[in-house]
Amino acid sequence: KNALYYTTSDLEYCFVLGVIAAKRSEHPEEDDVGGGDEVGGGVAIAAIAQAQAQGMNVTCEVTPHHLFSTGDEAAHYRVNPPLRERDDIDALISAIQQDVVCAIATDHAPHSDEDKANGSPGMIGIEQAFALCYTSLVKSGKINLQKLISIMSTQPSQMMKLNKGKIAVGLDADFAIVEIDTPYILSREDILSKSKNTPFIGREVYGKILKTIRLGKVYNW
Repeated sequence: KNALYYTTSDLEYCFVLGVIAAKRSEHPEEDDVGGGDEVGGGVAIAAIAQAQAQGMNVTCEVTPHHLFSTGDEAAHYRVNPPLRERDDIDALISAIQQDVVCAIATDHAPHSDEDKANGSPGMIGIEQAFALCYTSLVKSGKINLQKLISIMSTQPSQMMKLNKGKIAVGLDADFAIVEIDTPYILSREDILSKSKNTPFIGREVYGKILKTIRLGKVYNW
């Protein structure tokens, strides 16, 4: 990854513009922006929206943590791209509403406490992904639950040509059962990952995963 482009919104914007220009001239048939990297800034997402409006086949992803928290709210926990400002979150949410963003992806980074102390960027995201997104997007009234399911599951599955992503005869029985009405507090003790690398411990969220079903096998949490 080109770490330089992450550091400020302007650098991220310039990097995305460069990638779009390269794909326009060299690989017009290819999809995706930034080699699979997530977008965290409002000006960067605006560049992608503009390219799409011009007919380019470009897509991008955003992460749950970039939708859930500003840098100030998370004590500027180190991730790439950095957690930015409320205006950036609003821009990412608007891009989701307008179908500019095709997927939400966690960028799961299970660093140890020692790794984080030594400056490793990133955070865990798989276990908390639905709760962060449901709280920031659906509970807030920004999108409905069906839209969230589509951008977290159905669309990514279709893009990767996976036999999953929705409940239908003939597709893999991979889905989750979720409690969406009762708030809960994210706690270190509830994290099953060996890594506890998240700044959101102690935050109240909605969308607790009760069970997951993987190829028809039920797992209780």
